[in-house]
Amino acid sequence: MKQKKIALVTVLDSAISIIQPEINKPGKEGMAAGLALLNTYKYDGGEGYLYAYATDGMRLMHGAGGKVDVNLYDLKDSQGNLLIQDIINSAMKGDGFSQFYFPKPGETESSKKYGYGVYVQKWDLVIGTGFYIDSAEKIVSNIQDSVGGIQQESQWFAFGILAVVFGVLTAIVLLSTQTVLVAVGNIGRCSEKTRWWSR
Repeated sequence: MKQKKIALVTVLDSAISIIQPEINKPGKEGMAAGLALLNTYKYDGGEGYLYAYATDGMRLMHGAGGKVDVNLYDLKDSQGNLLIQDIINSAMKGDGFSQFYFPKPGETESSKKYGYGVYVQKWDLVIGTGFYIDSAEKIVSNIQDSVGGIQQESQWFAFGILAVVFGVLTAIVLLSTQTVLVAVGNIGRCSEKTRWWSR
């Protein structure tokens, strides 16, 4: 989870650097062009997107195609949290991170999501992004399954090597035993011949 949070910070740092020339323009002159740029910004194979809210709750941009120019300041998630207020407040006064429930693009049922937002004071808005917890858990689960498969394959490989080594050692022992028995037999025959000649 920590890695995904770090990734969100990196994504927004990158997004802000892309629109910095627009932020540097006088007043809000570059705001529309900056938001248009961010509206096309995608990451995580196209699943990650950005959004922007004015501090009064007006949605100004939504990279997944959500309606814009609607005020969502009092919007509550399925758990009763004022999610837009949380996003704005965490960006303006906190560490930028918030947690809420929001439907995935194309779905109606809400899923738990971590959000990260950055306050752009000059434009008096928050630019944010996030990731769905179940998506992160699914990635972790897939990684754990892959590691488990690799461990199992490694164990079978190790057993195979041990079987081959055991077989080779067994063959060596059998050959050595046969060689020793032949030598002992030869010594025995020589000993008999020596006794026969000594008579």
